[in-house]
Amino acid sequence: MKENNTYYDHTEGNNLPESLRVNPFAVPKDYFENLESGLCSQIRLLNAAPSEKDSFSIPENYFDDLQSRIMTAVKLDQLKTDTEENGFTVPSNYFDQLQQQITASITADRWKDQLKDEGFAVPEDYFNTLEDSIFAGIATDRLKAEVKEDGYTVPSNYFDQLSADIHAKAFEKEQPKIVPIGGLKRRNWMRYAAAASVTLILGWGAYFGIQQEETATTDLHSELANVSDAEIINYLAATNSGDNMVYFTQYIYEPEESTGVGSQIDNEDIEEYLKYSL
Repeated sequence: MKENNTYYDHTEGNNLPESLRVNPFAVPKDYFENLESGLCSQIRLLNAAPSEKDSFSIPENYFDDLQSRIMTAVKLDQLKTDTEENGFTVPSNYFDQLQQQITASITADRWKDQLKDEGFAVPEDYFNTLEDSIFAGIATDRLKAEVKEDGYTVPSNYFDQLSADIHAKAFEKEQPKIVPIGGLKRRNWMRYAAAASVTLILGWGAYFGIQQEETATTDLHSELANVSDAEIINYLAATNSGDNMVYFTQYIYEPEESTGVGSQIDNEDIEEYLKYSL
């Protein structure tokens, strides 16, 4: 095994060892070309360096909180590494509509500067009744959740025919009312016939009533005295037509001073008529 000689004897002339033939120092590339600018930069840094008064100082309790802050920074770096995305997404067509949105915001700000009042006012006692309104709304929502249907249904094709129905009712011509003229004459004729028949019946009853015995008339008078006018009217309403009833009531409530047809009929004649009709 060859041993390297570390002793350099007879090194004069060209007898230098191999280790001394290589330059141990190397100059960086373009060192001398950049030397001047490097020296100028160092001089500027020295001139701009702050004095001892302006030097940096360590904040109070810096080292006490240093460990927790380092751990927090490490956890944040781990979260950034584990999370591929930052959690925020840009809406579709955001940048396409950005200019319009910015212009609209600028216009709104200008209108706000020009308008002194915002145009909105709180109703009177709004905040006093706000709690009740909120509870009422909550109760309504609960009822809607429990009740599936509201109980009202719209007929089929309702809105399709709604416009046509409204138009038809709006332009519908009012039909003239037809008054039957012949009916009025017939009704008056029936009244006259009913009055004549009642007069005939009363006359017939009066004629045959006079022929009866006086004792029977007295007994009938005493019995009819206990009968009220209302009962007589009810009886006549049940046994005669409506026109006859109107005719009788007119003469029952006729004043004593009147000198019409009814004033010529005595109460005894009426009693006799009722006697034979019962």
